[in-house]
Formats: sequence, C-alpha cells, structure tokens
Amino acid sequence: MSLRSQLCARLAFPACMALSAACGAQNGTTGSRSGDASSDTGAGPDVATGAGIEAGSPDSAGAGGPTGDSGVASSPDADAGAGGMLGRPSAAVVADAVSATLSYYHRNASTGDIWCLPCDGAPVMLAVASYTGDSSADARLLAQMRYLLGNGNDPFGTGGYAANDERNATAMYAIAKLVPRVWSQLTSAETHLIDLIMEATLVASVYSTSDKTNTNGAPNTLDGINDANRDFNPNYREGMIGAVIVGTEYFGGQGPTEAMLNAYDHAAFTAGLKTAGLNNLYFTFSTYLTNSAAPSPQTVEQGITGYAMHGITLGQMLDMYVYLATNTFSATVACGLDGGAGIGGAGKILSGCSGLPNVGMVGEELEFDSDDAQGLRSDASYVHLGERDDLLNQIVVVAYGDWMSTSAATAVLGPLAIGVGDYFYKITQGYEDYSHGVDEGSFKCGTNTDCPLNQAFWTEVLAPAHGL
Repeated sequence: MSLRSQLCARLAFPACMALSAACGAQNGTTGSRSGDASSDTGAGPDVATGAGIEAGSPDSAGAGGPTGDSGVASSPDADAGAGGMLGRPSAAVVADAVSATLSYYHRNASTGDIWCLPCDGAPVMLAVASYTGDSSADARLLAQMRYLLGNGNDPFGTGGYAANDERNATAMYAIAKLVPRVWSQLTSAETHLIDLIMEATLVASVYSTSDKTNTNGAPNTLDGINDANRDFNPNYREGMIGAVIVGTEYFGGQGPTEAMLNAYDHAAFTAGLKTAGLNNLYFTFSTYLTNSAAPSPQTVEQGITGYAMHGITLGQMLDMYVYLATNTFSATVACGLDGGAGIGGAGKILSGCSGLPNVGMVGEELEFDSDDAQGLRSDASYVHLGERDDLLNQIVVVAYGDWMSTSAATAVLGPLAIGVGDYFYKITQGYEDYSHGVDEGSFKCGTNTDCPLNQAFWTEVLAPAHGL
C-alpha cells in the first residue's frame, strides 16, 4: 500500500484532509503564552539518542531543491526561488492572512512576560503564498516584514521558551528570501536588519541547545533564565531547535553558518543591535551587562562553535526536523486523560469523543498526554505551539530543498498527519485544558486560534508537497 493510501486509511477524513474550513474565524488578538515559565518535562518517548534517524543528509545548500513542476499542487513560479515544492494556499486562506493584524513582539515591563501578538501564523502564510506565485500577498508580506524592523516590534531571541513565537517571524523571513520578486524590494538597510534578527535568533538557540553547553544540564538562556531545556515538551523544543533549523537554512547551510558562528563577537554584535534600533533583541543580548545569571560574551562565543544537538550537526537539517517531529507526534490518540474522563472535567475533549478518528493510534501531539512540573498535562493551547512550529519548521526545510524521502522522513508523515487531524478535530469540538495542576479553561476554534489558516499549513501547503 502506498504512503498516500496508508494515510487516507488512517485519517478517515474526506479527501484525506483534516476537517473543513468551518473550523472558525480568525481571532487576531490572541497572544500565546510565551511568558509562562513552566518546567515542561515532556513525558513520552524521548528520541535524545537520535535512534532511527538516518544520518548523512546532504548539507543545506540554501537552494538545493527542484525548480520544475513535480506534480505537486503548485510549484514556485520563475521568480519565487529554487527550493522544494510547496502547495499553493487557497484564495480564502491567503485572504485570511492578508486581512490579519500585523504581528509584533513586546515585553511586559512589570512582569517580564514576552508576547507575540497576534501570533497566528499569518506572516508565514503570506510568505508561502508569495513563494508559490500568489502576488496578491506580496504587499502585505512586505508590510509585515518591515513592521518588525524597529519601534520595539522585533523578536527577543532568548534561545528559550519564547523561541516558539519567533517562528512567526523567522520562517517568514526565511521563505521570503527565496522570492526575488519580493526580496528585491527591500533596501540594503532593511535586509541588514533582517540578517541581524536571523543571526540573533540563531545564535541564542544554538547556544541553548548545543551538546557542548548542555553537558551539565541546560544552560541559562541569554536573558539569564534557567527554565529552558531542549528536552522539554514540544512547545519548548520545536521553538528552540527549530530556530537552529530555520536560521541555518536562511544563512546557506552548514558551511556559511558555522563560519558565521566561528567569527561571532558577542559584545560587538550586542552593540550593533543597539545601533540598529532592534530594542527587544538588544534587551536580551545585553542582559549580561546587568545580570550575572546571563552567560558572558566569552561563554556564548565558545558555546556556539562546533554545534551538534544530540549528535545531529548543522549538515543534517532533515534529520534534525525528523528528531523533532518524532517526539512531537508520539502520543496515542485518545479523547483525553484517564481514558477520556479527564481530571475533574479537564484534560478532555468537550464533545464528539465517539467520533474521534484514529483512537489508539500513534500520532497524537505529545502535550495532549504529557506532564509538567505540577503533574499531568493535556492542554490544547500548548499543543498549538508545538504543532504550529513543527509545520513551520518543515515548510522551511521543504522550501530550501532539504526534504528527501528517507525511510525516517517518510515514516514520520503518518503520525504527523494523524496528529494534525486529531488536534483540529479536538479544538473544533472544544477542548478543556489541564496543565500546571489546574483547569486552564477551554480552547476552541474561533476563540483561541485561526483554524482555517493554521490547518492549511498541512492540508494545503505540506500535504500536497508530499503528494498526499
């Protein structure tokens, strides 16, 4: 049986897709929980050893994929770059992204919480639309790219939990760079600022996730926080390790990226962020000046050379992605904790349990059945962060031509498809979240996330890219 047939049989959705776009309207005002410093231990299969991952993926060349039509739903037009094939998002989804409020980042000065508002994936969908030849997204994409380049709107680049929100910006920039029609409209000053953002987010997560810096446990992040472990739940690891994937692709693969990291001067780079007016990044990178808990410039510089993450190097982008996805979609599909009964009415689907597809199969996103510092966790809002970042990380890997049909890469698509469908089924019905030992309230399409837009990252963009 072909992979396509296997997935159709598993998913049991019309046309092998995961529910209809009736999932709900966009809510452009909801931020994610990037200020929540929880100890997400990430129960479930840990793939820290890299077992089952096929080594030896070719070095990320930055533009190594096919440029012709390979039967995918849509291929990049002649001006869209030379990466892998991505499906073209529908006009309705593109319109949804175009109408979304521009995303930006900010910090609550009194609590220290870091937020991305709205962190709905629209910037990345705009970039994907332009990449696949839909010029109707170009103007809004350029506006969004520019909106983050100053005025306190830039990402923070901590290398920790907040990295899950950075993908909203960094995946957008990485994909847009492959679209000359769009990229050529930026000034040299603007591309310099984008390069600084991409280098900062890369350096921060290379430092926090490297084997070298994790020898004696997780290091403090660049802002002096000690609650950021690369082996925590997907809402941590997909953001942190995903930043390494996306940044490496953006800078041209292993060779150019390692050369940049080897030449990195933390004090000089920090001063450059201040001069550039990237105030959020400067806040993070200058923490060492006022807080001894933050790593020193020398410590950062030593920590980012010779990168490997559980033995996976910067020349193995696909292997690194498979490592993430294997963990993220590793739980067994169920209606909730305790066989669907939940805990005190939380940690369970609110309705539709009898119709839940794929019960008992592997692929449920881990944070539907995981734990945190206070005990069990089954929380759709945290699932959203890991699931979303996983798809955005994969989109970048595919766009840069690094997706190959290795046995490990092909094998991860089955659980992933099950997990994405499971997530959207549950939040269409409504899910009562349970984490940190308490009922966290309900999470549902139309109130907490933009279902049609986020679902389309799989159903319209990635599934067609894999011929599904």
